[in-house]
Amino acid sequence: MKKWVLSAVIYLAAVTAAYSLYQTFGVQGEEEVEEVQTAPSESGHNDHKHQHHEEQEKTSEITVDILYQEGTLLIDVTDEKGEHFGNLQENHEKIMHLVIVDQHLQSFYHVHPEETGKGTFKVAVSLPDGTYKAFADIKPAGKNYQIQPVVLNIGAALSEKEHAHPELQHDQDAAKNSKVTLMTENLEIRETAVLKFNVQGTEIQPYLGAMGHVVILDEKAENFLHVHPENKQEPVFTTEFSEPGIYKLWAEFKQDGKVTAYPFVVKVEGK
Repeated sequence: MKKWVLSAVIYLAAVTAAYSLYQTFGVQGEEEVEEVQTAPSESGHNDHKHQHHEEQEKTSEITVDILYQEGTLLIDVTDEKGEHFGNLQENHEKIMHLVIVDQHLQSFYHVHPEETGKGTFKVAVSLPDGTYKAFADIKPAGKNYQIQPVVLNIGAALSEKEHAHPELQHDQDAAKNSKVTLMTENLEIRETAVLKFNVQGTEIQPYLGAMGHVVILDEKAENFLHVHPENKQEPVFTTEFSEPGIYKLWAEFKQDGKVTAYPFVVKVEGK
């Protein structure tokens, strides 16, 4: 019992933070942020976290290629035969959700490309020169699909000095004037980790079928997780981590008609 209380206190101090917020720019609607979604299970809980681990050993039958051209991302979705695949199921009111991060995990974009033809999509987004990774969250009907990072090299190549960046450090102190704070439980591999958010100031509004969305990446931006709240009343999320290490997450909430992404860094312990 004492161990549990001590752990809770340590995590509360280590994780509770709200950095300056990052906003992303979508191509439609009233909000400045468009968000990635995945379909919930019948119970209302998100099951993307389970699919991510269960399908690791399966071969993806769908490939996503992305090209950046004059402020527009052009996306091709093809099957194992190399043919364009257009039978994508709707996930939280969209059929494609695209998350883009820079190599430092500082810039974060969450957009919804529009379908331009069978297996082809595009979305306008302005990306400064640099290296990025994009993650296409889709649900192909009748096909196995694993979300894999697509590397985008935009503009002039960066020097080694510009390319280098310090390792992520998990949050040590609560930020002053925080709008969103986070408390965690069970941040260990192969455990049901709990992420509890306290959103201050304004009421959370539903957005694309959920009261909030959390995108999680490991520090190398190779493993992608996306989770939704356990219920429609409070911003409490659960997920599971397969590897220990430092992870960055973005918690997205709609307040006063505007969607904002709040970043946090957490440390997942091994057994």
